[in-house]
Amino acid sequence: MKINVYNVSEERKIDEGILLLRYPYSISQRLGYSTITKGQIHALEPSMVEIEILDSNDQIAIELMSLDNDTYVYGFIDDFQAARFLIHKGKREQLVLKMHDRMLNMEQDIKDFKRRFRFIIGNGSRVVYYPISSYSLINDDGYVLYGSSISMGAGAFDIVNCYAFLTAKFNNIRIFNKALSGSCLLEPEAIDYLASLNPKGYILEIGANVRGVMDDIEFRKRVKYMLNILKQKQVDIYLISILDMFENLYYGFKEIPYHEKNVSFIKILKEEANNLNYSKLHLISSKNLITTIDGISYDMLHPANYGHLQMALNLKIGEK
Repeated sequence: MKINVYNVSEERKIDEGILLLRYPYSISQRLGYSTITKGQIHALEPSMVEIEILDSNDQIAIELMSLDNDTYVYGFIDDFQAARFLIHKGKREQLVLKMHDRMLNMEQDIKDFKRRFRFIIGNGSRVVYYPISSYSLINDDGYVLYGSSISMGAGAFDIVNCYAFLTAKFNNIRIFNKALSGSCLLEPEAIDYLASLNPKGYILEIGANVRGVMDDIEFRKRVKYMLNILKQKQVDIYLISILDMFENLYYGFKEIPYHEKNVSFIKILKEEANNLNYSKLHLISSKNLITTIDGISYDMLHPANYGHLQMALNLKIGEK
């Protein structure tokens, strides 16, 4: 049996288990700008944390406990979706994945199939994992995603329908989701942590949260710091200008939320991307990711399920 735990930054013990933290705890508690401190909460949520167990058995069980709210865990056997588990607040629960009889009969004919039991955890609560054996924490050999609630899956029916998860699937890559709902504020502490990792590249979905809390000068300063720090890693940077899609989809509307800020921040992001003069930086306009207004949810601020699908189909990562 081999166990890999993806997207967990440190082993923080809670009784017999470990808290599944995407950011080191010490860094998470320093996140925020002005009165916005939601990052301190969302950094503790295991968005797209994956527990992967490779084993010759046809059934695997793990134990998890949700600390704050009921939350969902999604079970896959290799790339086949197999189950959706609801784990309840404060209750240590066993989750079982078992191969279907037809899968057992057809296993030899499925190309590249592996007995790989995967538990992918959603948002909304801190979660504790109770290991059944030794395990490895893995944060490398993939792409680090940093962004807003959009990148945490807001608007999608569940996390396995969000653009982050689907982009990984469609591009055959692994994504380490470090997004922070309502609090992607480009804090130096967050950027320094991202730079401490050794990914194949970075996917940065930037603009949605900062426009409501900081002025042009502060935004430019933070974008410049982020790009210059991550450039030092000498890997591909996919910079998504997320505000473009709103200006494009709502063009001609009497009211466009944050219109003046959108225009200003789009301009700043483009200028700083050009100023970086880095051949591995790919500036992506979100108007090319979500192209129809029905890709937006009823709140008119987040992608709908269909919008997340559009984003994933149009976002090409790792292509030369």
